[in-house]
Amino acid sequence: MESQRRRHNGFTWPPSFLQLFFWVTIPIIASSTAFLLIPLHVLYAPIAVFIGTIWLILQIIILTYIDPAVSNLQKNQAPAYFDASKHEHVIENLFCNICLINVLVNLYLLFKINVHFFIF
Repeated sequence: MESQRRRHNGFTWPPSFLQLFFWVTIPIIASSTAFLLIPLHVLYAPIAVFIGTIWLILQIIILTYIDPAVSNLQKNQAPAYFDASKHEHVIENLFCNICLINVLVNLYLLFKINVHFFIF
Protein backbone atom coordinates (compact mmCIF):
# COMPACT_ATOMS: atom_id res chain seq x y z
CA MET A 1 0.00 0.00 0.00
CA GLU A 2 1.47 3.36 -1.03
CA SER A 3 1.34 6.31 1.33
CA GLN A 4 -1.49 8.70 0.54
CA ARG A 5 -1.66 12.39 1.18
CA ARG A 6 -4.32 15.00 0.76
CA ARG A 7 -4.06 17.52 -2.06
CA HIS A 8 -4.54 21.02 -0.65
CA ASN A 9 -5.10 22.89 -3.91
CA GLY A 10 -4.31 22.79 -7.60
CA PHE A 11 -0.64 23.64 -7.03
CA THR A 12 0.01 20.62 -4.79
CA TRP A 13 2.70 18.49 -6.44
CA PRO A 14 2.87 16.21 -8.31
CA PRO A 15 0.31 17.54 -10.78
CA SER A 16 -1.73 15.04 -12.74
CA PHE A 17 -1.66 14.84 -16.52
CA LEU A 18 -5.25 16.12 -16.76
CA GLN A 19 -4.41 19.07 -14.54
CA LEU A 20 -1.53 20.12 -16.80
CA PHE A 21 -3.61 19.49 -19.90
CA PHE A 22 -6.42 21.75 -18.70
CA TRP A 23 -4.04 24.50 -17.53
CA VAL A 24 -3.04 24.76 -21.19
CA THR A 25 -6.43 24.03 -22.76
CA ILE A 26 -8.77 26.28 -20.76
CA PRO A 27 -7.16 29.61 -21.75
CA ILE A 28 -7.09 28.58 -25.40
CA ILE A 29 -10.72 27.45 -25.50
CA ALA A 30 -12.00 30.33 -23.36
CA SER A 31 -10.30 33.03 -25.40
CA SER A 32 -11.20 31.53 -28.78
CA THR A 33 -14.88 31.04 -27.95
CA ALA A 34 -15.22 34.43 -26.25
CA PHE A 35 -13.84 36.33 -29.21
CA LEU A 36 -15.80 34.28 -31.72
CA LEU A 37 -19.10 34.90 -29.95
CA ILE A 38 -18.60 38.56 -29.03
CA PRO A 39 -18.04 40.89 -32.00
CA LEU A 40 -15.65 43.70 -31.11
CA HIS A 41 -15.07 47.02 -32.76
CA VAL A 42 -11.59 47.38 -34.23
CA LEU A 43 -10.74 50.20 -31.79
CA TYR A 44 -11.78 48.24 -28.69
CA ALA A 45 -10.45 44.81 -29.62
CA PRO A 46 -6.87 45.18 -28.24
CA ILE A 47 -7.98 46.50 -24.85
CA ALA A 48 -10.74 43.87 -24.62
CA VAL A 49 -8.25 41.10 -25.39
CA PHE A 50 -5.81 42.46 -22.80
CA ILE A 51 -8.42 42.84 -20.04
CA GLY A 52 -9.96 39.44 -20.84
CA THR A 53 -6.56 37.75 -20.71
CA ILE A 54 -5.63 39.35 -17.37
CA TRP A 55 -9.08 38.44 -15.96
CA LEU A 56 -8.76 34.80 -17.08
CA ILE A 57 -5.23 34.44 -15.66
CA LEU A 58 -6.32 35.92 -12.31
CA GLN A 59 -9.33 33.60 -12.16
CA ILE A 60 -7.22 30.53 -12.85
CA ILE A 61 -4.64 31.48 -10.21
CA ILE A 62 -7.20 32.35 -7.52
CA LEU A 63 -9.38 29.29 -8.14
CA THR A 64 -6.35 27.01 -8.18
CA TYR A 65 -5.23 28.28 -4.76
CA ILE A 66 -8.59 27.58 -3.07
CA ASP A 67 -8.58 24.62 -0.69
CA PRO A 68 -12.05 23.04 -1.05
CA ALA A 69 -11.75 20.86 2.06
CA VAL A 70 -13.89 21.39 5.12
CA SER A 71 -12.13 22.87 8.13
CA ASN A 72 -11.94 19.47 9.87
CA LEU A 73 -9.84 18.12 7.01
CA GLN A 74 -7.42 21.02 6.82
CA LYS A 75 -5.13 19.54 9.43
CA ASN A 76 -2.16 17.69 7.94
CA GLN A 77 -3.36 14.13 8.12
CA ALA A 78 -3.24 11.59 5.36
CA PRO A 79 -6.42 9.90 4.12
CA ALA A 80 -7.13 6.62 5.86
CA TYR A 81 -6.93 3.37 3.94
CA PHE A 82 -10.43 2.13 3.11
CA ASP A 83 -10.79 -1.56 3.87
CA ALA A 84 -13.88 -2.90 2.09
CA SER A 85 -13.89 -6.02 4.26
CA LYS A 86 -14.46 -3.92 7.40
CA HIS A 87 -16.83 -1.31 5.98
CA GLU A 88 -19.71 -1.74 3.58
CA HIS A 89 -19.73 1.92 2.47
CA VAL A 90 -17.33 4.85 2.60
CA ILE A 91 -19.88 6.85 4.62
CA GLU A 92 -21.58 4.90 7.39
CA ASN A 93 -23.67 6.41 10.19
CA LEU A 94 -22.72 9.92 9.04
CA PHE A 95 -18.99 9.17 9.42
CA CYS A 96 -16.55 9.16 6.50
CA ASN A 97 -14.19 6.20 6.81
CA ILE A 98 -11.55 7.78 4.55
CA CYS A 99 -11.45 11.34 5.90
CA LEU A 100 -12.19 10.19 9.48
CA ILE A 101 -14.64 13.04 10.08
CA ASN A 102 -18.35 13.32 10.75
CA VAL A 103 -20.44 14.16 7.69
CA LEU A 104 -23.10 16.85 7.91
CA VAL A 105 -26.64 15.51 7.68
CA ASN A 106 -27.57 18.03 4.95
CA LEU A 107 -24.73 16.94 2.67
CA TYR A 108 -25.43 13.27 3.24
CA LEU A 109 -29.10 13.75 2.33
CA LEU A 110 -28.12 15.64 -0.84
CA PHE A 111 -25.86 12.73 -1.78
CA LYS A 112 -28.73 10.28 -1.28
CA ILE A 113 -31.00 12.41 -3.48
CA ASN A 114 -28.37 12.51 -6.24
CA VAL A 115 -28.05 8.72 -6.09
CA HIS A 116 -31.81 8.34 -6.53
CA PHE A 117 -31.80 10.67 -9.55
CA PHE A 118 -28.90 8.74 -11.06
CA ILE A 119 -30.86 5.48 -10.77
CA PHE A 120 -33.77 6.91 -12.79
